[in-house]
Amino acid sequence: PERPHVGLADGFLESAGRDCYSLEAQTIFFMIDLKPDSVLTVKFSGLLKLPVFNQGERGCLAVAEVAKQIPFPLKRFYVISGVQSVSLVRGGHAHKSFQQAIFVLAGSFDLLLDDGEQKQNFRLSDPSLGLVLGPGLWHELKNISPDAVILVVSDSWFDEGDYLRDYAAFIAWQTKVDD
Repeated sequence: PERPHVGLADGFLESAGRDCYSLEAQTIFFMIDLKPDSVLTVKFSGLLKLPVFNQGERGCLAVAEVAKQIPFPLKRFYVISGVQSVSLVRGGHAHKSFQQAIFVLAGSFDLLLDDGEQKQNFRLSDPSLGLVLGPGLWHELKNISPDAVILVVSDSWFDEGDYLRDYAAFIAWQTKVDD
């Protein structure tokens, strides 16, 4: 089946203060110097920029709405926290049809995205920025800080049959799908 390219979601920044995470104050760092308005070169992905509202002493509020900042309907979410060592790797798989978006709510981590042809590494440390993980995109979470809280939202219920957990099988599947 043909997989659409996932582009930049409709997001904006409003009234971010110096003490809030903001697109001006934080960017996603990776091998190429990505700016918040850059287009990702890895296929099946997209940058999500959430609106951030500075509420003074009450802190900052980052908001995501389905069909606005999140480009797919939500059926499931999960939270990763309490990773005991920065040497542990999470993820290490791709999905055949699932779409997901990933955010860091606290702490930081590195995210490797691999579409079978090219790879990009990102450093996520800003809760107002996330990445779409589209179908056919291998991903690995590395260098997860001990205080990291990672949120993943998905358009599908859990289904083990949608996972590609072996990298060689992922590459073979990519070749078959692209033919």
